[in-house]
Amino acid sequence: MKTLLIISIIIITISCEKKAETDIGDTHFRISVLDSTGADLLDTLNPNSYPWDSIRIYNVINGIPVMYYYSNRGLQYGYLITNELTQYYHLLTDPDRFAYPDEEENYLMYIAWTKEDLDTILCETNEPYEGRKFIEKIYYNGKLSWNCETDTTDKHFIIVK
Repeated sequence: MKTLLIISIIIITISCEKKAETDIGDTHFRISVLDSTGADLLDTLNPNSYPWDSIRIYNVINGIPVMYYYSNRGLQYGYLITNELTQYYHLLTDPDRFAYPDEEENYLMYIAWTKEDLDTILCETNEPYEGRKFIEKIYYNGKLSWNCETDTTDKHFIIVK
């Protein structure tokens, strides 16, 4: 009887251990872009919006910006623009999809909204398990915009142009 009790306690203890929130890495994030009046710059109904087909993402690999482009993938330029889950349209991207992301500890990328408008995104990551990276902080043009310790929502932030 004592043995059964000990085995039951061990099983309950093991089954109650805190597990990671996901079983895979989590490296995607969303950015909404507004102008100073609050107009959505990713909403195509806004005449001043950014043309979706002109936005480009560059991942910095070994110090060299490399434009994301895969002609045979659904997201050939590395992003999706949608208004699902948020009040505004947002650009959804996953820097882990870029070529050779494992060479970099953190993700440094550029988003070219137009040929004249370029922003810098730095994602600080943690890899608690081999091959499973998680974004812990996101910096937009050097300013902390999302932090896993203080932001309990999905990795989404709004920038004002």
